[in-house]
Amino acid sequence: MSAKNLKIDQLELDVVNPRISKANDQHEAMQRIIDDQDGKLGNLAESIVEDGLNPMDRLLVMKSEGGNGKYTVLDGNRRALALKILKNPNVLTGLDVCSALQKKLEKLAHTFNPKDVEPIACYEVASRADGNSWIRAAAPAGKTKDAELFAGLA
Repeated sequence: MSAKNLKIDQLELDVVNPRISKANDQHEAMQRIIDDQDGKLGNLAESIVEDGLNPMDRLLVMKSEGGNGKYTVLDGNRRALALKILKNPNVLTGLDVCSALQKKLEKLAHTFNPKDVEPIACYEVASRADGNSWIRAAAPAGKTKDAELFAGLA
């Protein structure tokens, strides 16, 4: 595992993220996160605009399989999506987003400056299996939704 500093445009959502099940592409992954998070995504985006990213909470990434110089976000997909929307709210085009959330995200995007958060502190792992051991270790204990989702990572 090694530290890596990345730009927003280098991040890809994990289409195999257990939180959203398997998505067919980035567009579907975005929609599933929006469906799951709804207003929480707006609150996260607002926090990023006001306070930046938590320096103690790095994204966990691996090189994307497409060999395109991008990185798949194994842990931190909600933050990655919020950043992508803040940088370019046009990524919402074609997605089913409630109008209040869309307006909030677009308003926040006007005040967002990517230079305030870039480079984004990440940790790179060599493979999904390497990342899963860290994700499992960080998953909440008990019978919570997240614990159940991440219990199957092996």
